[in-house]
Amino acid sequence: MKKVVLTSPSVLERGGLQAFLKNWINCNYNESIKYIWYLPHGIKDREYAKEFENFGVELYAEMPEQQKFKLIFKIMQDISQIIKNNVDIVHINTGSILYAALTAFIAKCYKISIIIIHSHSAGGLVNKSRIKKIIYTICRFFINLCATKKAACSKLAAEALFGKKYAKDAII
Repeated sequence: MKKVVLTSPSVLERGGLQAFLKNWINCNYNESIKYIWYLPHGIKDREYAKEFENFGVELYAEMPEQQKFKLIFKIMQDISQIIKNNVDIVHINTGSILYAALTAFIAKCYKISIIIIHSHSAGGLVNKSRIKKIIYTICRFFINLCATKKAACSKLAAEALFGKKYAKDAII
């Protein structure tokens, strides 16, 4: 059985990313694939969560501590714990470039052969401070280094996450 870890730095509620994943799992449902969805910000809509569980999706969701610094280490620990258990594919849905870079790096360290990074936003570097632009650039480097597959909802979303040079490699 193949194990696919889905990650997204969001809460489980009825939103665009969640609807995308539900439709994607529904269209690609196969009993030989085990989906594990890591939600570091917990579950807001329990009824909606049941719809995923009905497809056999294992939800790994805990409400995090509120301190951002501790949260980063908690997420890294959780992702490491999930990924080290014979995972075949890691599919990272972005929302936070730091989250995506850390997750991709951890997956690469565990020698995951397929690391998909999926950009859902064209926000990128717009209106960022100088320090945030530096962090963004470092994270983008790790994302491009670690991703084996790149996906985006639009050309602009691909350019925002991967940079213009690497956006051409993304599946739109």
